[in-house]
Amino acid sequence: MRSKRIFSIDPVTAKDMDDALSITPLPDGNFELGVHIADVTYFVKEGSPLDLEARDRCTTVYLVQKSIPMLPRILSDIQCSLNPGVPRLAFSMLCTLNAEGEVQGEPWFGKSIIQSCSKLDYDYAQLIIDGTQMKSPTHPTIHGNHTAEQVAHDVKLLHSIAQKMRKRRFENGALSLSTIDINVKLDSEGKPVSIAPYVFKDSNHLVEEFMLLANVEVAKKVYKHFPVLCVDT
Repeated sequence: MRSKRIFSIDPVTAKDMDDALSITPLPDGNFELGVHIADVTYFVKEGSPLDLEARDRCTTVYLVQKSIPMLPRILSDIQCSLNPGVPRLAFSMLCTLNAEGEVQGEPWFGKSIIQSCSKLDYDYAQLIIDGTQMKSPTHPTIHGNHTAEQVAHDVKLLHSIAQKMRKRRFENGALSLSTIDINVKLDSEGKPVSIAPYVFKDSNHLVEEFMLLANVEVAKKVYKHFPVLCVDT
């Protein structure tokens, strides 16, 4: 999958890119969606000291001025991070969506080697959605045989489909349980100078919808093959 046009969308300060997206139009009018998750299991073996320490930490802790990673930074920020322009191990889900964002048929799940073509941040992805990215003073680097125009087209396509998925999800009774995130701005000495609520944009919702979709499809797969181990609702 190294030749696929795959890219990540994360906070501007993110160093651990653990998920990425791709979308490809199909001849029948449908789309192949790819959700790619960094493969940590290659480096962290079950029952190893690294695994036991990660279990104790449970998650990466984000503080105002720094983060305390669950895994060593050489893994979380480098080897297991889907950094652009370099091959990385991943678990991928490929599924066919129609124009309404409805899954057609059975998704494919498997181990993969991907090579992200770009690291976008939420703000820049939002500029693409708004059609104003050319006004940005800086632009993300595009690696491989891909162009900024192609990436922008993919972002807009993902956004269009995600909007329909999100609308349908709430019409079907989904709850919004998100809490207010606080954004603290620091000066050059690391001292807080302002506090404001973090504003979620359409670009945030874009990523959210496809990560939720991947989780739902994985849950269906697990339930199909291991029903005894699942909670039946």
